[in-house]
Amino acid sequence: MRFDEFEEQRVTEREGFSWEVEQDAIAWDTAVDGIATMERQRNELNNLI
Repeated sequence: MRFDEFEEQRVTEREGFSWEVEQDAIAWDTAVDGIATMERQRNELNNLI
């Protein structure tokens, strides 16, 4: 499942998961955003060459 699907389905709320699970979801979101940012920056650098 992609993170956006996970959020749209509100899995942590629907399943009544703990705060620890919510923290894992936040870390997952941060990682996904970080990867997207690095890929965008890499592409920008490649366009400079």
